[in-house]
Amino acid sequence: MNDQNTKLTEIYKFLKEKNASCETIPYRFNRAILFNSAYFHETDKINFKDGHESRRINITYLFGTRQIKKIAFKQ
Repeated sequence: MNDQNTKLTEIYKFLKEKNASCETIPYRFNRAILFNSAYFHETDKINFKDGHESRRINITYLFGTRQIKKIAFKQ
């Protein structure tokens, strides 16, 4: 299962074969984003000023019961 999270080429190939769409949520200061983390997701490229005061903090809360579907990747 861990291979699915580390083989980006395979993930992007799988998503392309499935005609998956992508939505980018632009960065905004002081906001929360709620989404179903069972879907493929990734952090966009970031560009912040240097220095401690310009750092970004991510806080992740997981809740609910996760339903797992088996997805076969071609090897």
